[in-house]
Amino acid sequence: MSVLFFHVMRYKQADPESPDNDRFILSKRLSFVEVATKWVGQGLGVACGMAYTGKYFDKASYRVYCLMGDVESSEGSVWEALAFASYYNLDNLVAIFDVNRLGHSCTLPLEHCIELYQKRCEAFGWNTYVVDGRDVEALCEVFWQATQVKNKPTAVVAKTFKGRGLPSVEDSENWHGKPMPKERADAIIKLIESQIETNRNLDPKPPIEDSPVVNITDIEMTSAPAYNVGDK
Repeated sequence: MSVLFFHVMRYKQADPESPDNDRFILSKRLSFVEVATKWVGQGLGVACGMAYTGKYFDKASYRVYCLMGDVESSEGSVWEALAFASYYNLDNLVAIFDVNRLGHSCTLPLEHCIELYQKRCEAFGWNTYVVDGRDVEALCEVFWQATQVKNKPTAVVAKTFKGRGLPSVEDSENWHGKPMPKERADAIIKLIESQIETNRNLDPKPPIEDSPVVNITDIEMTSAPAYNVGDK
């Protein structure tokens, strides 16, 4: 997300609702994103709709990014969305699979079999890259390469580890949703702060302003239907 928000995506910080902004769909649940859907597999479908609108209706330059967990990749709706995006040549869409191998309480069927994720995405007609999810330079490179691909959506399969760098937590089961004891939380916060190398401001690139004007002030709901008993 740091690479996306501070290096890849184009948007207006002061105007998060600008139609020219790149879109970000978080299928992993957090605030300050276009849509947050948790793990039920709806995020990529939403992203497909935005990308389709951007390419064929708005005919605009904004791009759409969807970050998903590996748990929801078991949902059939994800693969339906993959097929949709490939069929409609949505080259303005990037799906990121965060493959950390762990679910809520156990390991997932594919665990860290990154090559299987890659083969499945490629079988659905996606341009696909495999990266280390902690390698910032590699992420910057594949996101740039995605902008050069025409008529194909791009999938980024990122191998990650839950709790990376945290003693006794990294890649361990049964930590999903569990509160960290305060004394351990304080130590972990200090550890993370010690790894920060720079405090300089990172400003995102402004978007290309070529989206059609959006006017939502005059929208009216249609009147409710009036049915009589016996009407069909």
